[in-house]
Amino acid sequence: MAEELDELLQFLCDDRPEVKKLAVDIVKGLTGSSDGLVKLQSKATTLLPLLLRLTNDDSRDVSEGSCAALVNLSQDKDIVRKLLQFGVVDRVNDYIRENSCQHLGLLMMLLSNVTQPEEGAKAMLQLGKGNLEGLHMARLMGLFFGRGAADGAEDRMEHFAHVLTNVTQLPEGRKLLLAPGSGLLKAMIGQLDPKCSSTRRIGCANAIRNCLYSCRADGTLEHALEAEASFPDLLRPISGEEPKEPEDSVRCAVAEAALMLAAEESGREALLKHDAHMVLKKGYEFEECAEVCEAMERAAVIFMTKGEVEPDGEEAAGAGDPGQAAGDREVECTVLPGGFSLG
Repeated sequence: MAEELDELLQFLCDDRPEVKKLAVDIVKGLTGSSDGLVKLQSKATTLLPLLLRLTNDDSRDVSEGSCAALVNLSQDKDIVRKLLQFGVVDRVNDYIRENSCQHLGLLMMLLSNVTQPEEGAKAMLQLGKGNLEGLHMARLMGLFFGRGAADGAEDRMEHFAHVLTNVTQLPEGRKLLLAPGSGLLKAMIGQLDPKCSSTRRIGCANAIRNCLYSCRADGTLEHALEAEASFPDLLRPISGEEPKEPEDSVRCAVAEAALMLAAEESGREALLKHDAHMVLKKGYEFEECAEVCEAMERAAVIFMTKGEVEPDGEEAAGAGDPGQAAGDREVECTVLPGGFSLG
């Protein structure tokens, strides 16, 4: 089998387009199974640079097959480590900047996978590169927030939402997205709209949650509150309003983001301006996910114990409204990563 793989790798370098396409198709097929992935891992040092080079091949079929193979291969942590050593993040961003690869959607999937580890997130943020820091992110955020998908059209940028989740695992990523005057938190909240794809909603909800989770430690709460006018849109997924948000992960992230804001005095004041306590109460009546209910309960307890909201008769009697089971606990959550595979 080793000799066959060596021959396959040679065909990837062949000048004849039909031979290259056949070789890429075989590699792509192998990446679709666990046994195939194991076989290819033994040749990763040679294979990965070849696939990276072929992602912007003149042949659309060769380029697409190479991108898809890399997406599947990047499910493996060891492969991701090697891809990062080969500079995959800069390479992909160069292709996007030069518009030399026709498969933007697949490139976004690849970036969402390779930015899950800290090293990949740092590469995406270009940390330590002086004036270049944040350039990749600025370019892709411009594409992501400025380009939705028309009805029935492919949303080629949607998986960048998971990149946002991944980079906000780092304080530098969170500070970038909450930079004063940037309007990026408002832009992410806008992606929670029911008209946006579930991929956009899930990724942006988790990124928002990551940013607000650490805003006290990061010193960014004041910057986050610049988006106060958008807080009704932030709370909409847990409001119980139609159309209801179907994704548990979106509602959970939003509920935890509201909990983080409620834990800070200025955050509570901003939420109360938009009747957040009533939104929580109404949404709680329809909520079935235990994690979402817990975050809503804890937020309600904070509103009541801090004297911001007076419990009504039912709440005081413990009739099951938010706030009865949480206690006055320290707010604590885990920063979430996100990624994608073609399966």
